[in-house]
Amino acid sequence: MYSMKSYRILLCALGSLGDLHPFLALGQQLQARGHAVKIASLALYQQTIVELGFDFAPIRSFVDLEDKAELKRIMHLRKGSEYLIKDVVFRHVHEVYADILAATHDVDMVLTGELLYVAQIAAEVKGLPWGFCALSPISFFSLADASLLPVAGALKDYPFSQSLNRALIRVGKAVSARWGQPWHQLRRELGLPKRPNPVTEGKFSPHFNLALFSKVLAAPQNDWPQPTFQSGFAFYEAPEVLPTPLVDFLAAGPAPVVFTLGSAAVHAPGDFYKESLEAIQRLGCRGILLMGDNPPPEHLPDTVLALPYAPFGKLFPHARCVVHQGGVGTCGQALAAGVPALVVPYSHDQPDNALRLKRLGAVLVLARKDYRAERVEPLLRQLLTPQYAQQAQQGAQQMAREPGTLGAVEAIERFLLRWNADLDKV
Repeated sequence: MYSMKSYRILLCALGSLGDLHPFLALGQQLQARGHAVKIASLALYQQTIVELGFDFAPIRSFVDLEDKAELKRIMHLRKGSEYLIKDVVFRHVHEVYADILAATHDVDMVLTGELLYVAQIAAEVKGLPWGFCALSPISFFSLADASLLPVAGALKDYPFSQSLNRALIRVGKAVSARWGQPWHQLRRELGLPKRPNPVTEGKFSPHFNLALFSKVLAAPQNDWPQPTFQSGFAFYEAPEVLPTPLVDFLAAGPAPVVFTLGSAAVHAPGDFYKESLEAIQRLGCRGILLMGDNPPPEHLPDTVLALPYAPFGKLFPHARCVVHQGGVGTCGQALAAGVPALVVPYSHDQPDNALRLKRLGAVLVLARKDYRAERVEPLLRQLLTPQYAQQAQQGAQQMAREPGTLGAVEAIERFLLRWNADLDKV
C-alpha cells in the first residue's frame, strides 16, 4: 500500500448496471483499504449502494424506464447515442450539476464516468482533484486505434478500414461538438475556463484517467490522454447467489447456452428471445434466457430456463457459450469466464466492442437486424467447436494477468499521495 491515509472519494455513475458495476467494484476495494466511499447515481440503485455500505447521493433521472418508445430510441443503432447525449444528458446539465455539486460535500476526490460530464465542473468549482474512468475503448476516440462508431451502420458493412474509421471519428468529433453547448454555457455562467468538446477531449482529466477495460480489447495508444492508467476490467463481486431453480437446472444436464441483452438493451429486445428459443431448439442444446422484465415465452421446454436476471460473474463460468449484446461489462464477464460468444450489437459502444472481440478468434458477430433462428443456429454450432473454446480460454488467461480492480485502486492512492504531497509544498 502506498499510503495508509484514509481518503473520502466520490464515485459518479450514470446509466445501466454496466455503467454502475465498475464503480461498485472500485468502491468495494477502496472501502476494504480503509477509504470512505460515496456513490452518486440514480435512485433505482440506492438500495444496492446502501446495502454495500456506501454513502449514497441521488442523481435525477430523465429517462422513463417504462417508456418503451424512448428506450427504443436510446438503443437505436445509428441515432441512439446522439439522442441520449444531446437530447437527454445535455438538456439537463443544470439539474444534474446541482445534484453532483451537493454530492461533493466533504470529499477529497471525484471519479466520474461517461455521460456525467458535469462532475468535472462540480469538482473544479470545489477545487477538488478529479478523474475520468473510460469503461470501453471507444471512449478515447483514438485515431491510432480507430473505433467503429455506431453511426457506421449495419454489420454487413464490416470490417471497415482503419482509414475510414478515422474519417468517421473526425466527423463524429465535429458533429458532437455542437451537442455540448449547454455544458459550455454552464461553464461560462460559473466563470470557469473554456474546455474542449466534453464528449471527446474535454471529458478527460488533466489529473488522472483510468482505462477500466482489458488490453485484450485495446492496448494503450500514443493519442490517449495523459496521464492514463490501464488496469483492466473492474469486476463487481455481487453478493447475490444463483437462485435455486438455476442451480438445479445447471446440475441437471450439460452446460447451457446463455442468452442475455444486459441491463439496457433488454428494455428494447425486439424478437431476440423468440428467435433465441427457436435457435436453441434447432440446435438441440440446453439454454438459459435472461429476460429482465420481459414476459417469458409460453410453453418452454424442460431444456430451457427463463429468468429475469442472474449475476454474470457467477453464471457465465457454467455456460458453454454466451449470446449477448456487446455491452462492455457483459463482454468482460464472458471473456473472464473463458467461454466463446455470439455478439449481437444494439448501439453505443457495442458495435466497436463486437468488432474488437471478433479479432480475438473467440467470438462471432451477427447484426441485430439479421438475428433470426436460421442464422443463429449455424453460428452457435461453429462456436461450440473446440477451436473457439481454446481461443476464449487464452483470452481469459491473458486478462487474469492484468492488475484489475486492485491495480486501479492502487493507482488512485498513488495519485492522491502525489496530489497531497504537492499541496503540502505550496
